[in-house]
Formats: sequence, structure tokens, C-alpha cells
Amino acid sequence: MGFTAQATYIDYHTRLYRKSFEMDATDLATLMTDWSTVEAAYDGVTEGALRRVSASTKIDSGNLAPTEGANRDVGATFLGQDSNGDPVIVKVPGFDASFADTYGNIDLTDVTVAAFLALFEAAGPCTASDGQKVDVWIKGTLDK
Repeated sequence: MGFTAQATYIDYHTRLYRKSFEMDATDLATLMTDWSTVEAAYDGVTEGALRRVSASTKIDSGNLAPTEGANRDVGATFLGQDSNGDPVIVKVPGFDASFADTYGNIDLTDVTVAAFLALFEAAGPCTASDGQKVDVWIKGTLDK
């Protein structure tokens, strides 16, 4: 599987720079252990100070056949509110326009759309911008 560790450093002039490391670790625990070794060695050859590290891994879905007519330029924007009444926006590039009516409004009660939106609600595994969870969905529209 492997991970990519993206380290962000800062120099004396407060300029940020990044260095990516391809890591052989196959789980997060090993990645954390390996990262401490990488960090120590890299700190020995750079004068910058480590600000943060993010790790990612590539998961290949194997699905290389997009739906006919799929277009990344067709997008949708969903507007909701969190429990404080603050707006929450979730954007979806490559949205399937068949979920919208002729005016570009998206039916939030459609089973497929609702399943996606549930990902960002309190019990879902995702957060929207700024780590927000959605309490209530207000509308969904195709981007123009």
C-alpha cells in the first residue's frame, strides 16, 4: 500500500517549503514509527523547522470506465446548516445532472443523493469545510 508523507517546513524568513517522502509503511502505526526516523535524519540536513506533516495513501478503485457523458465541469453545490445555524457548503465536481430538474434544483430526498449527503451529517464519517457536520440540508443546485 505505502504512504506519502508531505512535510511542510518554514525557514528563517518565514517562507514555507515542502518535501514529500514516499514511505513503505503498510499501516498508520508503522508510518508514525518510520516518520520519526525520517524526521530526525532530514532535520540533520535541513535548517528549516518542521511545521506539519500530512500523510496520504492511494487507493485504486479499479473503476476506469466513467459513465458515458461524465463531465468534471458539471458540478453541484449543496447548502446545509450546522447545529449552530452556520452555513455548510459541500461541492461535488462531476455531478450526475440527471438528479436535477430543468431548473437545476436537486431533490434532497432522492435515495442516492440522501445517501451521499448523510456522509456529512452527525453520524457520517465525513466533515464538510472547517470540520463541520450538517444538521439540516437546505438545498442542492447544479452549478452554472
